[in-house]
Amino acid sequence: GQFLPAAVQVKSFLENNPAAENREETLSWYGEILVNLGLFDDALGQFEKALEKKPQEKNYLLEKGNILYQLGRYDKLKDFLSSSEPVLENEPLYWNLRGHSLFYLGRNTDAESCYRKAAEMDRENPLYFFNAAKTLESSGKTEEAAFYYAESSVLFFREENYEEAASAAELAIDMSP
Repeated sequence: GQFLPAAVQVKSFLENNPAAENREETLSWYGEILVNLGLFDDALGQFEKALEKKPQEKNYLLEKGNILYQLGRYDKLKDFLSSSEPVLENEPLYWNLRGHSLFYLGRNTDAESCYRKAAEMDRENPLYFFNAAKTLESSGKTEEAAFYYAESSVLFFREENYEEAASAAELAIDMSP
């Protein structure tokens, strides 16, 4: 949890040990520290360097996608994810990120499909159901949205995230026929 001192130490280590930049694990570790500090542009650079060393590493690809999402670079995220689909197509987080890229570009129907796929692949993640509900609601499919909000509420409750559970339940009730 001491991310600032960790960043200083790792940066110093990398500057004093040029060979360390040849290890993608060190680069991704530093990238994770930078993400936790909210330094997304710098973190993106570290994950891009790590991907140069190991281009098919799922965790690096997903982290790069998440950073692009955090930076609001939805066009770039959409293109990046499309090119990474052969490696990531079995990852629910991939489909959720892809849904984000499409949703924020105004392509709700396509986003809905991606969010549903993420929810089907990981039936225990309340965010996937919540995101699907959000797109269904924006498309006027209130009955389906109510189901997805209700499901996300149950899953939030199981995680003991009672505030989100209550919020999702309220949305489900408001939309129920």
